[in-house]
Amino acid sequence: MLRLIIAKDRILVVPQHPGETDGATAANPGFVWPDGPGSIPRPSVVAEWKD
Repeated sequence: MLRLIIAKDRILVVPQHPGETDGATAANPGFVWPDGPGSIPRPSVVAEWKD
């Protein structure tokens, strides 16, 4: 699940379950975000502010 929150001065992106896709397993995740190949997918928060 991906949540995208947009406000006047910031944006938040919250991938809550990045490896959870059809056919994915613990040994073969659907995504390997945020660390790339060979890693376990992790929930994260990305925030960006406007000056």
